[in-house]
Order: sequence, then C-alpha cells, then structure tokens
Amino acid sequence: NSNQVQCLAQDDSNNLLVGTILGLNRLSLDSLTFETISIGDISNQFRPSNYIQSILFDSHRNLWIGTTSGLSRIHRDLTISEYRFRKNEINSLPNDNILSLFQDISGNVWVGTESAGISILDLDAPQFNSITYSKEDRFDPIHNRIYDFSSAGDTATWIACGVGIHLFDAVCEESSFNLKPEGHPINSNGYRALSVMEVSDSLLFIGTSDNGLWIYNSNQDKLRKYLVDSQQENTITSN
Repeated sequence: NSNQVQCLAQDDSNNLLVGTILGLNRLSLDSLTFETISIGDISNQFRPSNYIQSILFDSHRNLWIGTTSGLSRIHRDLTISEYRFRKNEINSLPNDNILSLFQDISGNVWVGTESAGISILDLDAPQFNSITYSKEDRFDPIHNRIYDFSSAGDTATWIACGVGIHLFDAVCEESSFNLKPEGHPINSNGYRALSVMEVSDSLLFIGTSDNGLWIYNSNQDKLRKYLVDSQQENTITSN
C-alpha cells in the first residue's frame, strides 16, 4: 500500500511482515502474494498510526508494531495491548514515536524512541524500565534518538543512536548508556548511527548517515570505513 518501506520482520508461518508509512502488509513467501493487515479489523477499539517504523515478532509469537504515535502488541489470540506515553505514570513509554524494537537473549523487549531514550519491557512483569543517556545534566534529544540494537554477547547490547554507538551492559544494572572512552576508534563525534550488527565476538558493522559503512575489528582495535568512491567500479552506492 506504499512504496516507502520502513521495516521488515518474518513470522513463524513463512510470512514477511512489511511496515510502510501507510500501514502493515503481509507477504506470503510461499505464494508471493500481499495482504494488507488492518489493525482496526482485529480490534474496533484500537486505532494506531499507519506510519509504521519498526516491527518485532518475538519468541512468544507476539507481533509488536512501533509507530509515530505509540506501540502496539498483537497477542497470539489477536487481542491487543497498547503502550503510550502517559504523563506522571512511571510504568509508561517515555515517548510515543517508536523508531526501533529488539528482543534480547533474556526475552526482554527493547523499545527505542525518537527523543527519550530506551524502554525495556520485562514480559513477565510486565513493567517498563527506562534508560537514557544521562551523563550530562541537561536533556539532549539527539543522544536519546535510538535507531537500532544488536546483541553483544549474553548480557550486553549495542545501541545505535543520534551521536554514534553505545554499549550497555545489563549486568551493571546501569540506568544510562555511554560512549566508549574518549579517543576510541568508534567514538567519533558528529556521526549518526542508523544501524548496528555484531556478526561475531570481534566484528561489528555500523551503518551511518552520510559517513558510509563502518567495520570495527575489536581484536585488532581497527576501524575501516567504506565510502562512495566514484573512481571504483565496486563501491557502496550511498554514504
């Protein structure tokens, strides 16, 4: 229903879930046919935004949909839970503009917002635990613009945000995430990290805005950047 595709996820029935700025679609990977999913058909009492920015199909077979006006969770029985920012409520989202979703190895759902950091939802509680970039006294929205997550071992999580890459270690039970020490190769000011993927214990891929693709090798403590090179035939197409 739209040519602007924001996010993708695969369910356990061999379907590809396609989130667009005009709603949610389901592509059968068996028949290669599309179907538009109307949340209103599932629940007449729930009307989320059609501008879908993130999708997660979790280990409990719940479908999570992050939009510009909140987060919805479609349970296996097709009932829906709604999560929104509610002023003066501790157990609520810190912001309704949801940019990213992720499930960690413990089954917790991480919710990345546009300007208010991260909420981690314990599915057994359920209760949100908010995490922000709080080394500075002032509130800085760009630090708390969360674009992507990736597992970093059993307890840690990489976070891609408006000021680069961060590493959060759940064992420390910190309420903030911070850049690596000053002078570290991936601690370069002035870049926005849009995506992150740890493919091995030593290899980290970082997709940036206008700074190309970065590959960091922690064993060698070296960073390699791939940028558009008009002189080369095989080059990345955009930074």
